[in-house]
Amino acid sequence: PIKAYYCSHCGGNSSPSGPVFGPDVPGLPPVKDPYCAGYPRSQWTVTLGPDLMRKAATSKLLNWPLTDCKVDGYDESGRIAFWNLEDGKGGVARISGHEFRMAVGPRQLPSTRCKLLSGGESLTLAGSGWGHGVGLCQWGSYEMGQRGMTARQILSHYYPTCSLRDWAKRNQS
Repeated sequence: PIKAYYCSHCGGNSSPSGPVFGPDVPGLPPVKDPYCAGYPRSQWTVTLGPDLMRKAATSKLLNWPLTDCKVDGYDESGRIAFWNLEDGKGGVARISGHEFRMAVGPRQLPSTRCKLLSGGESLTLAGSGWGHGVGLCQWGSYEMGQRGMTARQILSHYYPTCSLRDWAKRNQS
């Protein structure tokens, strides 16, 4: 058995599980997913205003306003790995992309698979996908089914290191 995580829309590449759920889950490597392109949240742009940025700052006990907010690297799936936040009074915090998304609100920042377009008191980001991006992409799997792919083919795409077995026959030789 595996932890078969899934997300709404992976944005074209599923995420490693470690940044979201702790240690990487065996059987869940990031995979490229061309199938979810064109579905809702394939591309988006958001602006996180001062109220949302205050949430990110105070989640790490920083003073408001922030004087600097920078992306500090991307993971292999193209998601923001970390943010560096500074408050101008000596407070500095490094926060994971996932923690930052949860602090500002997952409805306000659809995914960490994004790029910073502009900064200041507000941040503007452009990205793709909706959700944490780990495991099976619901929109991608829907499209695969629309194209006539079998459940086995779909599951093999999102969980490539796993094998399917008939659970009822698990104890048979």
